[in-house]
Amino acid sequence: MTKGLFTWLEEEGYMPESPVRRVKMPKIPRYVVRPLEEEQVGQLLSAINPRTSTGTRDLAILLLLLDTGMRLGELAGLTLAEGQLALKNGMLRVFGKGSRERFVPVGVTAQSALRRYIHLHRPESYTDALFLGALRAALTDEGIRQVVRRVANRAGVAGVHPHKLRHTAAVTFLRAGGDVFALQRILGHSTLAMTRNYVTLSDLDIKAAHVRASPADRFYGGRQRKLSAAS
Repeated sequence: MTKGLFTWLEEEGYMPESPVRRVKMPKIPRYVVRPLEEEQVGQLLSAINPRTSTGTRDLAILLLLLDTGMRLGELAGLTLAEGQLALKNGMLRVFGKGSRERFVPVGVTAQSALRRYIHLHRPESYTDALFLGALRAALTDEGIRQVVRRVANRAGVAGVHPHKLRHTAAVTFLRAGGDVFALQRILGHSTLAMTRNYVTLSDLDIKAAHVRASPADRFYGGRQRKLSAAS
C-alpha cells in the first residue's frame, strides 16, 4: 500500500522520485500442499457406517468433497433440487466466491452415495437445503466441519478439515492424469496461478511423470532400441 502511494505521488509530480522505488517487495512464501494419503482416505471412509441415516449423509458429504474439491460454503449452499439434478446429468451447480456460478462434474461413486442419501435417508424438511442436521435444519458451514472432524476422530486421522479434502481432491485429480486447466474450472479459480498453489506434486510424482514422458528416452532411447534390434 505504501509503495503504491509513493509511486502515485511520483507519477503525479508531487515528488521527484519515490523513496521506495528500489525497495524490493518480499516474496510471498509458497507452501507445499500436503494432501491426505490414499490409506488415510480409506480410513476416513471406513469409519462411516453407511447403513445408518447419519452415516449415509456423512458418506455423501465426504465423497462430494473428495470428488469435486468444492469449498465448504459451496457444499453447505447446495439445495435438494441441485442434488437431484446432479443425479440426472452428473453435474452439480455451485455458487462460488462472488456468487459466481459454475458446474462441477460428479463421479459415479459420489453420485451413488448422494442418491442413497436423497432417496432413502434425507428426511422431509421445511428447508430446501440438501444436507440436513439436527431438527431437520440445514447443515451450516460449522455443522459440516463438525461432521468431518467427527469422522476424522473416529478414523484416527489427524489434521483433517474440509479444505484439506479440497487439497486432496486437486492433487489426486492431477495424479490420475487430469488436466490442470480443467482443474482450474472445477475448483472455481479465477487464475491458473491460484490452482498451482493447490497442486504442488511430490518428487515421486514428478519422477513418475518423467519416466513416462522422458524426452531423451523418446528420441535417443527409441533409436537405441531400433539399433539393438537390427544387430
